[in-house]
Formats: sequence, C-alpha cells, structure tokens
Amino acid sequence: MDHKIYKIIKNTNLYDFYSYREQKAIIITAQNIPFITYPNFLPCFEANAYMYRLYRRNLSTLNNGGSLKTYAVMITHLIKYIYEKKSKLKFSDLDDNHMYEFINTLKERKISNNRIISIFIKCIDFLFFISELYNKPNLIGVGNKFQIKLTLKGRTNYKKNYNKANSYTHLALPKPDYDTPILPISIENIRKIRNIVLLKKDSSIKFRNLCILDLLEFTGARRTEIMLLTTHNIKNSNRFDPNAVLPLLQFKTLKKRGVNNIRYVPIPHNLLNNLLKYIRLYRAPIIKKLGIQDHGLLFISHKSGKPLSTDTITTYLHDWSSQANIHPPVHAHQFRHRFITEKFKAVIKQHDTNNPDLFNKLLISHERLKQEVLQWTGHTDLNSLNPYIHLAINELTNIHETLASVAIDSSNKYYKEMVQKILVDFRIGKLTKDQCIAKIINISNE
Repeated sequence: MDHKIYKIIKNTNLYDFYSYREQKAIIITAQNIPFITYPNFLPCFEANAYMYRLYRRNLSTLNNGGSLKTYAVMITHLIKYIYEKKSKLKFSDLDDNHMYEFINTLKERKISNNRIISIFIKCIDFLFFISELYNKPNLIGVGNKFQIKLTLKGRTNYKKNYNKANSYTHLALPKPDYDTPILPISIENIRKIRNIVLLKKDSSIKFRNLCILDLLEFTGARRTEIMLLTTHNIKNSNRFDPNAVLPLLQFKTLKKRGVNNIRYVPIPHNLLNNLLKYIRLYRAPIIKKLGIQDHGLLFISHKSGKPLSTDTITTYLHDWSSQANIHPPVHAHQFRHRFITEKFKAVIKQHDTNNPDLFNKLLISHERLKQEVLQWTGHTDLNSLNPYIHLAINELTNIHETLASVAIDSSNKYYKEMVQKILVDFRIGKLTKDQCIAKIINISNE
C-alpha cells in the first residue's frame, strides 16, 4: 500500500464565492492542486476539502504542488490508516487509541522519528479542520474532554496559538532525532566549488554554472526559486525601483502564493551583467539553433533547451563536492544559510556603527533585526530567523576565540594565585628558596 494516493492537477476550476451582484457562482482556475483518493482510488472528500482550505490560506502551489503537496503527502498516511481499518471508521470517530495505533504503524515502517513528528503535525492541522467541518468541537484539543488528547509544546501560549498545529504534541510521539545542524557553507568551500566549475571545458556550461553559484551565494534564494527565474526578471531588474542603489532581482517566494509571494533582492551590478551576458551569448543562440518555442525560464539544458530542474542543482553540488574532496557534500541550502548570516552581520555592523544604544536594544529584542532581513529571505515565520542571528553574532564577536581567551585568562589567574601562595609560604619560612623555585617550575609545567 505504498503507492501514491494523490496526483497533482495542473489546471482545475474551483468555486470561489457566489456573487449576488452578478447572480452567479464565481469560479477560479487553480494551478497544481493535489487531488487525493483512498487506496481504492475513490476520492477522499475530507482531504480534498482540506486542500481547498489550504489553497484559500494562500499556501504555495509552485513547483508541481509546493506546500500543498507537502501537506497532501503527510496526511495520506492517515488516510491509508483509515482505509486499512476496513470498519467504516470515519475521521470524526478517531480517538486517542487510534492515534497511538497510527503512530505505531509509522514506527513499524521504519520511518524516522523526525519524519513521524512532521507527519503527525500536519495530521493535527487536518483533524482540526475535520472538527470544524463536522461541527465536532470535542474531536481534538488539549484536555481530557477531547477524543484526541493533545499537549502543548513547552511554554506555548494556548490562547495565542490555538489551532496552530505546531504548537501541539502528543504523548505517543517519539522523541526527535537530533541531527547535526546544517551550517552555512564556508568561504573556503565556496572557493573549492568554484575552482571545480572553472575546470569545465565547455565555456557556455561553465558560464551558466558560475551564474547559478553566484545566485546561490548572493541572493540566498532557494533552489526552486532560482530555477523559476525568467529572462524577463533579469532584463527588468533595473526597472523595478529606479531609485535603488543596486539592481533588484524579482523572486517568487516558494512558501507563499498570491500578491505577497514576490520579493526583491538587491544583487551586484557585475552579477546582473553576467546574467544578461548568459542570455545574450549562450541561451538565446541555443534556443534559436534548436528551433523550439522559448519558455522564458532563465537556466536551460544546453542540449535540449528545456528548463533545468531543481534536482539538477543538487546533483551538480554533490558531484562538485566529490571532485573537490568536500565531505559531507555541499547542499544548496548552505548557501542560503551563509547569505542570511552575512545579511544579519551587515545589519548588526551598520547599527553598531551608527547608534550604539540602538544596537544594544537590537541584540536584546532581535525583532527589528529580523524585520530588516526578512524582506530579502522570503521566510514566513520571524522565529525561523533566530538561529541565523546567533550565528551572525558569534561570527562578529569571534565567540570561540573569546571563550579561548577567557580560558587562558582563567588559567593565568590560577597560576598567579598559586605563585602568590608559594611566595607567602617562603616568606613565613615554610619553604626554602630551592623548594620555592621547584614548586613554581612545577606549576609552570602543568
């Protein structure tokens, strides 16, 4: 029962609202909406209604489904569980015993703890929707009166985060696996990767790949956001804001949909010139030679003219890392980590220089810092920027060197105190001159 029970509908008509003015239902055309069935291929009404709800929340459908696809994949585990019960179990009938059993089925399938937690968090959101859909307020919540009994995470404010799935947990959930965090790519590894790309004999592919690396490093964009860049984006980057000091590159933010899914990231003039050069000297002649209709996406296969896929970047970075003897292999998101960390460092330096008092307040609250950087990163949650602030502060203050210095100072202080004690013993006659010298030499060698 491991086959997919959803498919992505490229174009579908959805009901929007009823217009009393026009006396008719208003229909909208939606892109990349997951359509979910049971394993016997009968449509799952509740799941598809939930997809519609998520779509109305403006979750992204970019790149063959986007965030909607993520939710669809996660809740299909619960749909398969319901189907396998073969007892006409309804979503609104689920209780705590079912949740324990459901989570155990995921464990038996050797799914990682972190994945199980992610699946369950999405299922919590789905079940809150079921509670509302069937007017069953006691279906899921915190406390003994609910069929499915959740607990709050840490010190979460219950009233403030009500119905926010990631505010909850469940006693049946396993403990998370604490993986080694992915740190920003080092400047040294960026240099090594670039040197490998420069070895490519084909000048057109070499130039294209260097442009991709530049975009990863200097825009902090996600892989797919880079692959969705168009030639129109590049050619108009100087026109988005005539007063901007640097050209502004327009990105579609993956996590959002609608009018708020566009952000503008300033880029160096040289990078813009290289992107324009790639279009003019390499991309345009290839499209013309192949005689295909121009789809407008910036980066293409130089053999087929088709757009490069997101996974191509991952493959390239893995291969380049192997050739450069970088282990573990570099991931595209490490460039994003580096970009965001550098932005925080730049903002902190600016405030530190211009207004020391404001700088101290910034370090205490972090909120202003996050608001300033958010405009370039495309994050939906300010709190997700917290780790980058700490990385930036650590790098700016050389905290590791500071800690080493503190350790040295502490050691020196201990040494001075021991010498002072030996000298006191010498003065009061407890130690001879030779004994005093021997003790001082001894602690110096410790």
